[in-house]
Amino acid sequence: MDTLSAAHPPTRPNGPSLWKWLLRSVGLETWFHPHAAAQPAREERVFLRLILPGVSGIAGKAGADLLNVVLRECLPAVRTGGGEVASHQSGSLLLTWPAETGQREVVPTYFQLRERLRRQARHQELFGAASLGWVTPRSGRGRRQYRGEVLTHVAGMLRENQQLGHDLLVSAALHHRLDYTLPFRYDLHVGFNLPGHRYPATLFRVTPELPSEPTPPSFTELVTATPTGKVSSLPYL
Repeated sequence: MDTLSAAHPPTRPNGPSLWKWLLRSVGLETWFHPHAAAQPAREERVFLRLILPGVSGIAGKAGADLLNVVLRECLPAVRTGGGEVASHQSGSLLLTWPAETGQREVVPTYFQLRERLRRQARHQELFGAASLGWVTPRSGRGRRQYRGEVLTHVAGMLRENQQLGHDLLVSAALHHRLDYTLPFRYDLHVGFNLPGHRYPATLFRVTPELPSEPTPPSFTELVTATPTGKVSSLPYL
């Protein structure tokens, strides 16, 4: 403020501008501005929910939380990929990543966890469901908490997956953003009456893509590879 303004402070206006001056002076003008209230920060994130059925029924592992053991082994790799543990209870787990890294990390992480799990218990199943969406983060006790419809959607997908007996289901929104160069196969599945979904849900079942078996040589290739005069040594076809 210059000297002239300091020496002659503005006087209180009269007439219709009095209300505007009053609102500004007491800090209430923001209540009447349509964009004044700050919207909560939202993040686009990928979520992977896992459930481990029948933990207590595994021979030699009674009372042990296998998923917790496996998580300790894989947690450094999850964090290196930008992921974090959103929630962890006995037999269930929720992992999350920022969208740009999660679309690359989520599928390999699931199969890494499943592989480590089956080293502990060979026939143990691990059901998973993954999607992405916008959430509102909040600070919780020891870890961030998230609120958004995508969490309800993922829970419904996981319930569908338990009934189907598949390994991993991903939403169509996440499927469009995955890295297709990785060795995984995606088969279409339509889910009806999924909790959290108002319409039939377009989902994809994910399975590892097995390496193709070598094609047996044709008769022409066998003849070409056989030295002259040795044709009679070819096996009968």
